[in-house]
Amino acid sequence: MYNEDDAVAKLGGYVISVAGAGRLIGKKTLVRIEKVARSAASATLVEGAEVVDIPAPSNGSGETGPGSDGEDKRPPSRGRRGGRGRRRKPAEAESAGGSGE
Repeated sequence: MYNEDDAVAKLGGYVISVAGAGRLIGKKTLVRIEKVARSAASATLVEGAEVVDIPAPSNGSGETGPGSDGEDKRPPSRGRRGGRGRRRKPAEAESAGGSGE
């Protein structure tokens, strides 16, 4: 399957095993895809390719990409029916038509 000296990356749903790239983990370089299967691929390092250090993310969560710039996001919606906050608070219940006059 994988060797200790290999690096494993995930790109667009593919798991890519790069032979001999274990020493380059955390760096960015050019690879050549040699063999492609249904959900995985094997690659080798390209000789003479430039190796670039990848800067650590600044938000401390380890995430990179869109929406990871440190802004507070709203929690995911739990749907229209049920979940947290289903019951009305007492102040809202009174103003929603609780009187029968």
